[in-house]
Amino acid sequence: LPTMTAPHAHQTLTAMFNVQATSSHARIEFMLDDFDESVVLSTPVVSGTASAAFPSWGFTGDVRVRARECDGSVCGDFRSSPSGLTVVNEPLAVAQPSVPVDLTAGENTVPVVVPSAGGWVKVSLDGGVALQADGGINALLDFTHRPDGIYHPVARRCSPLDHTVCAEQADLPTIRVLRKLVPHGPSDPIPPISPNGDGVRDSAMRDITLLPSWAPALSVDAEWTLSDSDGDVATGPITLPAGQRATTFRIDPFGEGFTLDDGKYKLSVDASAVFDGKTIEGSFAYDEPIGVDATVPKLTNPKMSARTFYPLARKGQPRSVTATVDAQGVASMRLDIIDSNGDVVRSADIGSIGHGPAQYRWAGTRGNGKLAPAGRYRVVWTGVDAAGNVSEPLKGPWVTLSRKRQAP
Repeated sequence: LPTMTAPHAHQTLTAMFNVQATSSHARIEFMLDDFDESVVLSTPVVSGTASAAFPSWGFTGDVRVRARECDGSVCGDFRSSPSGLTVVNEPLAVAQPSVPVDLTAGENTVPVVVPSAGGWVKVSLDGGVALQADGGINALLDFTHRPDGIYHPVARRCSPLDHTVCAEQADLPTIRVLRKLVPHGPSDPIPPISPNGDGVRDSAMRDITLLPSWAPALSVDAEWTLSDSDGDVATGPITLPAGQRATTFRIDPFGEGFTLDDGKYKLSVDASAVFDGKTIEGSFAYDEPIGVDATVPKLTNPKMSARTFYPLARKGQPRSVTATVDAQGVASMRLDIIDSNGDVVRSADIGSIGHGPAQYRWAGTRGNGKLAPAGRYRVVWTGVDAAGNVSEPLKGPWVTLSRKRQAP
């Protein structure tokens, strides 16, 4: 085994410390380790002695320095280390930036200065190395190709012999990068709107996120826009409550004084805010268009299944009557059954209208469940489409309700 003559027991190792051993072999391998990670320096034996300057950077606290003899690629065992060895260097410190940094519109770099008397110094972002240099860093940390967000850079000083051995660390101040707004929202389909002023479906609601969750609370100016192939046709404001990052806004072209033709319109949002003294902007277009349908649906061809019906008939006579009407494009239907004086004796709402005509079977009862008096009655139909447009009432043919138990 080689005889180690440096370092001595209980020595404090700093910067480049001297290692030395005597041997009759070709070279000596010196190993510095902290009982976990290690680096090795190989030194030739000259006149029976191997001597070298060993870098202590990358280690801190209690360490070992051991040596072994080698000839070619064949090496012996490591000799025990002198006891009580400790690495103490000037602590790694960040000179610049000294305070948290905000990057805003038009800004992409942050000057970074991490001085060091030696060692391999690197600055990491999100687990990856962004800057590295031998003996300290004085460079620009570039965010050009990095997304906006909050970054917590870390500087590490490593062994120049093995850049993965890095026991020394210093945190850089937080860096916030907000160069643009990225509004976004769900694009699930919504029913068409009908800006006709009837108050039924004049507007639609949409959700929008204007600020990311990590961003500071900013005052955001935003507006929605409806546009067709010819350009913008309607706009309106979006109000973001103080301290919030998302909101629900109303698309109300009629309320904003616009008149729109029937059709499909692209919905987009434009937003801006001031961050670190500069204006940042962003926009978002929803995948699903907003349908506009202001055309009143039309009902046609009202019919009754019989001219006279006999609710009290025991057999052989129609005891009820079925009213039908063609209602293409109608989502729901309301009907009123009126008597010859125009008074409503019964009302009903028909929900979803499928394919084919709408229909309603009437057994002659009034709204209170009692049988209506004998006489003439008719159905008045009113349809509503998906946009809330209401049709003109359409009166069906008269039908006679007879209280007789059989036809005369």
